Amino acid sequence: MKKNKKIFFILILTLFLVSFLSTFCLAQRELEVEYPEVRGEKPGPETTS
Repeated sequence: MKKNKKIFFILILTLFLVSFLSTFCLAQRELEVEYPEVRGEKPGPETTS
């Protein structure tokens, strides 16, 4: 019975970590935001590191 609980715990932990860490991998692209002009001034492109 303890072996089944250990395997179940490892399986749940692995699934949680994979699903949690995959969100960081998928979020590695640039933002697609178009800001409107304000009083005739258009914001320039800015990059972040």
